[in-house]
Amino acid sequence: MEKLRFTFAVLAASDGKTNLICITSIETPDGCVYDVPDEKNANKHTGITSLEVYAKIKNSLKKRHQTRKIWIPLTDQLRKIYLDAGENVQFDDQYLDEITQDTKSSNNNSKLDPEHKNFVKIADKFLLEKFSGRTSNVNQWIEEFETECERFEILQDESKIEILKHLLDKQCLDWYTGWSQVKYAYTFRYQTGSLLEYATKKERLLLEDQYLNITQKQEETSTDKRLIYKNSSKEEENQNEIAINFNEHIKEEDFKINMNNLNAQQETEINNLIDEYKSCFAKDKYDVGKIKNYEARIDLLVDKYCSKRPYRCSIEEKKEIEKQVGNLLQRNLIEESYSPFSAPVTLAFKKEDQKKTRLCIDFRELNKIILPQAQPFPLIDDLVVKTRNCKYFSTLDINSAFWSIPLRIEDKKKTGFVTQEGHFQWTCLPFGLKTSPAIFQRILSNILRKHKLTEFTINYIDDILVFSKTYNEHINHLKQLLEAIKSEGFRLKFTKCTFAANSVKSLVI
Repeated sequence: MEKLRFTFAVLAASDGKTNLICITSIETPDGCVYDVPDEKNANKHTGITSLEVYAKIKNSLKKRHQTRKIWIPLTDQLRKIYLDAGENVQFDDQYLDEITQDTKSSNNNSKLDPEHKNFVKIADKFLLEKFSGRTSNVNQWIEEFETECERFEILQDESKIEILKHLLDKQCLDWYTGWSQVKYAYTFRYQTGSLLEYATKKERLLLEDQYLNITQKQEETSTDKRLIYKNSSKEEENQNEIAINFNEHIKEEDFKINMNNLNAQQETEINNLIDEYKSCFAKDKYDVGKIKNYEARIDLLVDKYCSKRPYRCSIEEKKEIEKQVGNLLQRNLIEESYSPFSAPVTLAFKKEDQKKTRLCIDFRELNKIILPQAQPFPLIDDLVVKTRNCKYFSTLDINSAFWSIPLRIEDKKKTGFVTQEGHFQWTCLPFGLKTSPAIFQRILSNILRKHKLTEFTINYIDDILVFSKTYNEHINHLKQLLEAIKSEGFRLKFTKCTFAANSVKSLVI
């Protein structure tokens, strides 16, 4: 044999987040295809990755599940790796199994058979609300759906559609025969003309005018936008930009105060200011303080309770859950409960720890019956106008922000959740409720207004931006804000704060 045909594919790593380029099969010139076993990661095939053609293959594979089939001439080195003396296909001291037509058919049937892949039960375990077009941003929902599919190793397009049937509601129950059509149906952008005509032309999308209007409006108002506020001075164009974390899902590097634009005296003033208000900075994520004269309320659309059994988990995950629940109990953030409400708990992958350590309460059923709370969020255009001609920027991040807000006593029972060891409820506003961002945005905005800080501050949920035209003015603004934070009882997360930077990069949803 003079050459072999390798199939390269982009697949999910074990963490469900990282993409890997893998070799999934090897084909001979006579048409026989051999399955590559567990050693699919292309990095284990050093004879291939050292070739010039591999660089082109990497450049060709950008998205997950993309594939490329490439004929590669056999060098003496490759021949020793993939063929024995009798030209039988091998790898890593074992012969590879030939993929026959019967094997393909059997494998596909087993993957698509609902009796083998109990799709109803899997869909019920998805940490995702049913999509109706009225409660979710369409692009964000599709991304979360695909993430959940990866978590449960649902990789076949046909299987995704079987799962999708159980997660759509109302008009969205019009679904399609191919996964690419499904994704396009819910993420396409409307331009001009009749909505119904446009939908019909695009992959026969049978959606109603009203539904398309709703999804298009939400898509436009919820698109990620990135802004950079800069001093226009050419001398400062090379200064580093400081990131403001306006989204808790975005990982930031450990904080370092950037003072390249300050002189020695100004640096000393900033350090003294931080030292003066060091009591405002949290020791850990559980050090949240309690704000005064405010409380959160949870109103329901219907008078009923939601109750689900605890999710199954491994011994290691169980220990991690109980450890975190113990910390929450010790800090009085939760308490034992006798409530009829019980939401299950799971662990999500946390990139910083490279494992599942993020405690998540599955409030999906509760969120379905919670009365929404309308609260405006800052507009990018307003932010641009307010920060015009400003040269100094600081950003302050509220530590574990929602936990700073006490819950109304009669609403604590509604936040009940269960682990395999007990039943608990929150004493403060928990993460995971659909109204939590609006509640916190309203409370923090009211506090800034109460202390007359809105002329030089603006907040997006738990992040506060301070902007000033001069350094002395900025120091005064920071003092006023830190004094207000101290008096109200908030705690700041030091690793996500920046002080007196001459440019900032903000990410606003």
